Amino acid sequence: MREQRPARLGVRRYRSDSIVVMTKLLEGSRAQQILDHIANNPGTTKNAIITALDINPSVARKYTQLLIRRGLVVDEPDENGYHHYRVKEGT
Repeated sequence: MREQRPARLGVRRYRSDSIVVMTKLLEGSRAQQILDHIANNPGTTKNAIITALDINPSVARKYTQLLIRRGLVVDEPDENGYHHYRVKEGT
C-alpha cells in the first residue's frame, strides 16, 4: 500500500516551480498578505508580521514556512532570531 503524503497547505502542485506561477497561486490568500509584507519590509521577523497583519502566531509560522519551502522567501538567522527576505523573481 502506498504511503499517503500530507496535505500541501492548499497550494496546487504544478510541474513548473516558477516563482511567477507560485505567486499567482497565492493571490488573495493569507500567504500572499505575508509575502507582500515581507517584500515591503525586508528583514522583517515573525513577530513583526504577527503585529502588522494581526494574525495568530501559528498562522504566521505555517505560511512563512510554506513560502520558504516554495522558494519565495529566505530566512537568515542572527542573534535576535530569523529575518525574512523576499526572493527576487527570475533568480
